Amino acid sequence: MKQLSYLFVSFLLSCSARVVHAEPNEILRRADYFADRYYWERALPRYEAAEKQFAEAGDAVTIAYCRIARIRASVNGQSLDRIYEALNREINRAPFASSPQLRLRSLFFKADLENEIDPISVLPFDAKQRRPEIGRKFFHWHVR
Repeated sequence: MKQLSYLFVSFLLSCSARVVHAEPNEILRRADYFADRYYWERALPRYEAAEKQFAEAGDAVTIAYCRIARIRASVNGQSLDRIYEALNREINRAPFASSPQLRLRSLFFKADLENEIDPISVLPFDAKQRRPEIGRKFFHWHVR
């Protein structure tokens, strides 16, 4: 039993070492995988790690992408207004001339965040709250 626990601990250590020393492109690919499925809490640390590793390599376009994605992934920790403002600032700074893919993905993150903000009240969207209001207005319009 004791050998089994040592084996399990060594396996966990080897797995964690692989995550730390993984290629930056692989870390970014995994972060995008989680972001595409709206697992922002899993994507955030991967975007941060990828940003650090690409910063060491000096890849400005990918650093900008990681920074924009990291801001979008931090949705659980801050208000949507702050994230939206920070996202706009980073998009204005990003080097889009050299990468149309960066521009497209950045605009996707911005549009995705806008979908979470209710345009009427400028608060986080609450579908349950909106449905009864819309239903009453629609019903009164047709009854008259």
